[in-house]
Amino acid sequence: MRGDEIVVPGDGTNLWTITHASDFAVGLAGLVANYQAVGEDFHITSGEALPWDEIYRTIAAAAGTECRLSHLPAELISVVAPEWMWTPLFAGDLGHSAIFDNSKISRFVPAYHPVVTWPHGARRLAAWRAGHPGSTRPDPGTDAVMDRLARARHAAADAIVSGFSG
Repeated sequence: MRGDEIVVPGDGTNLWTITHASDFAVGLAGLVANYQAVGEDFHITSGEALPWDEIYRTIAAAAGTECRLSHLPAELISVVAPEWMWTPLFAGDLGHSAIFDNSKISRFVPAYHPVVTWPHGARRLAAWRAGHPGSTRPDPGTDAVMDRLARARHAAADAIVSGFSG
């Protein structure tokens, strides 16, 4: 939101499914009252699968700021920031495409039709943040890790370039 450089694991093309809370709530509420759903497992996601780069670009556009992405292999994130809470997720779930089949939730809850798109949700998020600045302060710990990862990415790129020119 501030225009800082954001580290993206991998090349930013992995797909991730984005689901707005209000859409999720329709699916969950429909299951709670459905005795046939007892003992069943469900995916409650939208059908909107977006690459990480697009997710971040949409956030930047909604905030009216520049999108500065820095791609970094998940393996390097694990070396540079092993203590960070997101590191294992980048090497695991977040480092792979995640697309889900919603046909089961649609059968059990016919009213489930996600309507909030990621761009709309990102604009709503940006508006909420603008109206609640006291609730959206930066996290110094996360900022420090992002800065360290960005420096590591630039150092690795410089080492590669100097290796080719030396």
